[in-house]
Amino acid sequence: TFKGWEKEGNGEINGNVFKMKTEDTTLRATYEEKSYKIIYDGNTGEGEMEADVFGYEVESNRTLKANTYEKEGYKFKGWSEERNSEVKYEGGESLKEIANALEEAKEEEKTIYAVWEAISYTIIYDKDEETTGEMENQEFRYDERKALRKNTYEKEGYTFKGWEYKETVLEDEQEVENLCKEDGEEIHIRAKFEKNKYTVTFMDQNSVYEIKENIEYGSTVTAPSTKPAKEYNKFIGWKKNG
Repeated sequence: TFKGWEKEGNGEINGNVFKMKTEDTTLRATYEEKSYKIIYDGNTGEGEMEADVFGYEVESNRTLKANTYEKEGYKFKGWSEERNSEVKYEGGESLKEIANALEEAKEEEKTIYAVWEAISYTIIYDKDEETTGEMENQEFRYDERKALRKNTYEKEGYTFKGWEYKETVLEDEQEVENLCKEDGEEIHIRAKFEKNKYTVTFMDQNSVYEIKENIEYGSTVTAPSTKPAKEYNKFIGWKKNG
């Protein structure tokens, strides 16, 4: 970049005006190296990065800085020349090449923007050995909200009550998001079942003889201690209906 004039002789220079005096004077044009500036924009990422300032004759081995910005649930992909655009620089590009491009475009400053990609994770639907059926894993991305798969597991004598996850229970087909922050992580949720409870009614002909409630699946029911009586008949036992 042209800086000004340097004189040899006793003339006077005032800006672009030269005042001649008593001897011959030589004026020589002077130049200074043009400088360029790269600004690193985190584009919603957290942290700080200092700008790169360099001259046209920057060392050939000097490159773009390594990214230090962070964004929860996202991974850094590179730098773009416009906000929320495609990756232009993946990192490690020579500042000399960028200086050439800026000089050609007659620019001295450029802002580049961090490009982020949401991490992905997998939800795995677990069950115990007594539960039957199969369910496919489900893929999620960070900040993506969608419903869990509808339960298709079955367990004889039990009713499905949801999915156990950490210290909570998720409902069937509940909408969830951001269950993890690490890329490629597997999230295990386990089918929760509760034993069914039934009522056993002992009937003597058409009359209720005794009722026993809240009998859990698989448990033993004891018949009434006293036997029903019927004139001219002998009680021989109970017949099951159900």
